[in-house]
Amino acid sequence: AKRGKSFELVSVQQQRSLRYKPYMSYVSPVRDFTVASSRPVGAEGTVEMCASKHEGGDPPRERLLELCQKTGRGVAASLEDKAQAEEVVARLIADKDVDDGMDEDIARPLDSGLFRGKWDLRYSTEDTLVGLMRSGLPPLLSKAEAVYQILEGGMAEATSAVSRGLIENVIEFPRPQGTLRLVVKVDFHAENEGTRCRFVFNATELKFPGKSIRLPFALGRGFFDALYFDRQRRIDRDRSGWLNVSNININLNE
Repeated sequence: AKRGKSFELVSVQQQRSLRYKPYMSYVSPVRDFTVASSRPVGAEGTVEMCASKHEGGDPPRERLLELCQKTGRGVAASLEDKAQAEEVVARLIADKDVDDGMDEDIARPLDSGLFRGKWDLRYSTEDTLVGLMRSGLPPLLSKAEAVYQILEGGMAEATSAVSRGLIENVIEFPRPQGTLRLVVKVDFHAENEGTRCRFVFNATELKFPGKSIRLPFALGRGFFDALYFDRQRRIDRDRSGWLNVSNININLNE
């Protein structure tokens, strides 16, 4: 996408009725997205995005951080907030596409050691996850506090162009007796030049202090696309169209 290329900004109402193809060669890991490359969706669904980093307004990364903080990780996000987040993501992707200095670690995040680590969730549009952060599962669980991923592996071997590894998705619920952790483990492998992460569920556990219970919810498979990656943050979209923004907490490659 060069300067002046069109990007689709799909309305919230359209998100669940449309399915998308990978957007660009380096932004295909986060799931079926709202912002795609220039394919017509009708006049009211298309927004012209200029890929310059020097246009007026807040820098997109700063604006995204403001939205993450304002909405409480997406819990209080309005439809307008969600639309603004999609626009900011489109600007970030456009800026990346015209950045001639982008190195291999950025262009192929899933094949990079920089992808390995603990990633704290900063924003999400996923209904179930937002519901757990907003109210938990009363009366059993209070609202979720820490939400993060731990990614191990992710470095392509010399004999293979496909990275493989393990992802632990963790949601923590505070309790007087001690923190309860819901842990969903998946095996993943990278595709589409290191930007699409396909995974298979292998275990779901409830972890209490000193005890762990395995749950029969480890079925199925899916994928997410890493739309944006800059060593400190990731923007992903899954196959259902949910958008997630995460910040690096611990880099396991260091």
